[in-house]
Amino acid sequence: MNSKIIALPFLLASGLALASDKSGIPENVQSYIIGGVVVEKSDTPWQVELLIEMVDSSDSKYYYQCGGSIIDDTWVITAAHCLTSDSGKTFNSVSVIHEESGSEVVTKTSNVFYPTDYDPSDTVSSYDIALIKVGTAFSSDSIVKVATSSQIDSMRTQIDNRWVQGGEMSPTFLTTGFGRTEDGSGSDDLKGVFLAGVPEEKCEQNYVEGLICTTTADPDLNQNTCRGDSGGPLVYQDPSTISNSDYGVVLVGITSFGSSSCQNNLYSGFSSANYHNAWINEVIAAEDSAPWFNIETDTSTSTFDVDPFENADRDLDDMYPVNKKSGGSLGIVSLLALAGLFIQRKVRK
Repeated sequence: MNSKIIALPFLLASGLALASDKSGIPENVQSYIIGGVVVEKSDTPWQVELLIEMVDSSDSKYYYQCGGSIIDDTWVITAAHCLTSDSGKTFNSVSVIHEESGSEVVTKTSNVFYPTDYDPSDTVSSYDIALIKVGTAFSSDSIVKVATSSQIDSMRTQIDNRWVQGGEMSPTFLTTGFGRTEDGSGSDDLKGVFLAGVPEEKCEQNYVEGLICTTTADPDLNQNTCRGDSGGPLVYQDPSTISNSDYGVVLVGITSFGSSSCQNNLYSGFSSANYHNAWINEVIAAEDSAPWFNIETDTSTSTFDVDPFENADRDLDDMYPVNKKSGGSLGIVSLLALAGLFIQRKVRK
């Protein structure tokens, strides 16, 4: 099966007002999640949903959906391609929606930041990362810390130790995102899946540096992100800090691109947050007048209600019983190990 790399957010609607319940989505917008598992939003409190408005030269409006993560009390991290365009559209506003905090509309372009080296025409980029500054602070227990360099080293070692070419592996990551249901109807559900990591050298051989690549933990299962939710989180559990109140959960990646066919024939790519630690430090320190801000030395810790990785290391035969198809409606700890997240996004034109 032919496949290509895609790295675009979900076009919700164009040329019309977006209903608050997102029910007025045109029938030709192809976007769906197959086999995904609904998780409680409170179990991953760092997750936000972004609704982006862009305008073209004729003042027609276009609305896109992406994900993001809270990394400081007034800062959200997402993908740069969610907030930019290479087809003549310009950013107008973004609604940042959070389960606990509600929503806030950011209309100033001065509150949106992405690296100067980012090129919207690049489908695969080391610089597909952006920051959004909001005016109202999030709860401190909604913040997921960006991984330090030592935590990335630990992650790389775990990936290498678990890697089995073409075979079953223990998952290393959790990714979550919002998306449409399989029948195309509107949904505000959050879904998630555990994924295995790909060794750094294999990732760079296929793409570029500055990325984290993932694949299914079982080759018999079509587990992967596919064009969604762009900008959403990829988190890792640091074994040395599991006993902390945040269960050692750290942000390592931002959803960037995947296979257009939603198959396992291509690795999914996530922008490495740690690769841009210096840039993140510089932006937040300058905008918040906080020269002391530094991801590498930050000792603050959130208090999360649950350990989202509790079932990540269960045997795959237990994770996917009988015919390895999921069912039911339970919380993240019970069901994330039971299904994959598959999201097909319509190409933005």
